[in-house]
Amino acid sequence: MDLSSGYYQVEMDPNDKEKTAFTSHEGLYQFKVMSFGLCNAVATFERLMETVLRGLHWKTCILYIDDIIVFAKDFDSHIQRLDTVLERISNAGLKISPKRCNLFQKRVKFLGHIVSEEGVSTDPRKIECVKNWPPLKNVHDVRSFLGTCSYYRRFIPSFSDIARPLNKLTEKNTKFVWTEDCETSFQTLKEKLTQTPILVYPCMDKPFILDTDASGYGIGAVLSQVYDGIEKPVAYYSRSLNRPERNYCVTRRELLAVVESVKHFHHYLYGTYFKVRTDHGALNWLRKFKNPEGQMARWIEVLETYNYKIEHRPGKQHGNADGLSRQCFPCNHCFRQETKENEYQEQYIRAIKSDEVPSTSFQEPVDYWLSPDLKKEIREAQLTDKDLNIIIKWLETDSAQPKWSEVLVHNTSVKTLRAKWKQLILHKGILYINQVDEDSNTILKRLIIPKIWRDEVLRMLHNDPGSGHLGVARTLARTKSRVYWPDITRDVNLWCKMCLVCQSRKRPARKARVGLGQYAVGAPMERIGMDLLGPLPQSRQGNKYILIVSDYFTRWIEAYPIPDIHAHTICRVFIAEFISRYEIPRQIHTDRGTQFTSQLFKEICDTFRIDKTFTTSLHPQSDGLVERFNRTVEDMLSKVVSRDQKNWDEVLPMVMLAYRTSEHDSTGQTPSMMMFGREAELPIDLVLGLPPNVIPSTHSDYVSNLVNRLDRIHTVASKQMESARDRQKRNYDIKINKTQYPVGALVWLHDTTRKKGLCPKLQNPWVGPYQIVEIISDLVYVIKLSQSSKPKVIHHDRLKPYNC
Repeated sequence: MDLSSGYYQVEMDPNDKEKTAFTSHEGLYQFKVMSFGLCNAVATFERLMETVLRGLHWKTCILYIDDIIVFAKDFDSHIQRLDTVLERISNAGLKISPKRCNLFQKRVKFLGHIVSEEGVSTDPRKIECVKNWPPLKNVHDVRSFLGTCSYYRRFIPSFSDIARPLNKLTEKNTKFVWTEDCETSFQTLKEKLTQTPILVYPCMDKPFILDTDASGYGIGAVLSQVYDGIEKPVAYYSRSLNRPERNYCVTRRELLAVVESVKHFHHYLYGTYFKVRTDHGALNWLRKFKNPEGQMARWIEVLETYNYKIEHRPGKQHGNADGLSRQCFPCNHCFRQETKENEYQEQYIRAIKSDEVPSTSFQEPVDYWLSPDLKKEIREAQLTDKDLNIIIKWLETDSAQPKWSEVLVHNTSVKTLRAKWKQLILHKGILYINQVDEDSNTILKRLIIPKIWRDEVLRMLHNDPGSGHLGVARTLARTKSRVYWPDITRDVNLWCKMCLVCQSRKRPARKARVGLGQYAVGAPMERIGMDLLGPLPQSRQGNKYILIVSDYFTRWIEAYPIPDIHAHTICRVFIAEFISRYEIPRQIHTDRGTQFTSQLFKEICDTFRIDKTFTTSLHPQSDGLVERFNRTVEDMLSKVVSRDQKNWDEVLPMVMLAYRTSEHDSTGQTPSMMMFGREAELPIDLVLGLPPNVIPSTHSDYVSNLVNRLDRIHTVASKQMESARDRQKRNYDIKINKTQYPVGALVWLHDTTRKKGLCPKLQNPWVGPYQIVEIISDLVYVIKLSQSSKPKVIHHDRLKPYNC
């Protein structure tokens, strides 16, 4: 089934219609419904269809944008499912195109494929286009052809090998030269596409067979199952080898083919038994491989999460995976454990004979620099360690690896050391472990550190000036290159994480950010913000600062030049200039400057019954409206002041006029219109002779019109501000990284204030630990450094957890 003009069944949001406007010879038009080409149109429509068919997708039907397939095992259940889907579509008010519906079919076309009860195959009409594809004359033609063929690559065994000559033509800085290999590749792909098999549906109750193979340029695999005694393909996989992979030996390439194929078909193979067939006999020893290292160990670790069996199949019978290599002998580099062990023992014996001069290929004795007294301390510390004592006793009594039943009663440290039994060495009563350095291909002997010494070792390798408080990765590498103990990685991680010096200096991986807190206002003078701007150059009238007062609802701004920022000056201007001209606001929001926290300012607020709120310290986002206007005033003043910058207080009133008569993004109106219900007349209006605002005949008419106009303007502006707040919060909250701190929790405080006599670049930005003593909200906490210290009100984003 297919919807009838699906996009046109989605109504556009009234606020977004203007974004779809276009011009024609008859005028300007805008879409009432969702049009094609909008950046989020596909996602919006898919979300709609997912919502309509929620709970049915993949169970009753398959959905791709507006194409729907309803499937069932028999006719009766198909009728029921079809009725359920149609009912959902009808309830959603969507319409289906009858011409594009095919009901009760056993074979349908879907997304360029033929889907039937036998399986999935290619659409003959699409393949006919490929079959008649004209000769390729340039890189653009090659990319177009490969793009079409790649859509059906799951039907073509060893697609990457066949297409390799054509892919090389698309590489950067490659000259387009059509060769015989390119023509062969071109014709073979067209031929293969016309002979593609039907891929059967996977049955999770049947075992899978995975045939893999590798060539010098690519790897390939066939996933199949047996139906009625015949192997039928479920899917194909292939890819080209990159330059480093082409240098792998045969065994490593064949193992790469197995690993990559298993990972590609993970959704089929994970949690079920399957058989891996390869024409490379050496892989039969994969699960018996002892002490794997490096890349081989990582690959084997990946495969061990699956339930599989490897089976060798001669190359002549392995044609479905298109095997190109027939060697069945192991690679000396990949499967070298016997040789390595012999070399291990030989060099170890040689190293014991020469304690003073370490071998260049075997850095054996780490104790040649240890004094006899220190050796004695190490032996005693290891014997005191409960876990190491068990291992030492086993090594002293019997060199054979203890049975697993003997180890089960012990902890994980003993089990870890038992697993590395062949690497353990008891030399002169001291326990070591032999490890291979992959970079230099040398065998290194590491001292196993007892628990009582581990903190001191980590302090020397991380905290000492010569260690530099480096990060986890470098500290771990430095530690592993010198010593060993079970869980060394975990302990180094924990040590670096809890290092107080590192915590006070390093930034968290993700910056703390709580959701944006917002304050909604609904009337003029309900809430105002106050802030100070300066110091500026002293003007001719003696002013150095600007007191800024802003109304949160109308966005009306007042800016008063003042000579100083004492509390009595602020209060005098606020009463004489602002309250006398407008009215008493209900709430004032300021920062924590001494002018606003003074007793005088508090008494003024109490006298006029004004609610007083404060921002959190060093967090200007708490009063974003005023802070943003400060930047605007600075920018506007810089463009109109004189060269000596001493006339800024003279041009400030005209700067205010310019701001109040400009439309604000949040309200969609000018502050003048929001405050007085009419636009202020500018000098340009007088020059151009524009008609003044219409004056009603009576005062009552004027009042009535003004009330209606203000009511209408404020209603529209309120919706506009709500939309702006939602948009702002949505954008801000994308990077939320919130930590909920309970009362009593210890935290670091981000403090960027400069200390006198200290270089800011060498100053640690995190101080503490502080304790949470009160939670005002999810955004604001009260913290104290000690019981006797003064509490601080701090925003969430300036805190990070204290690890101890």
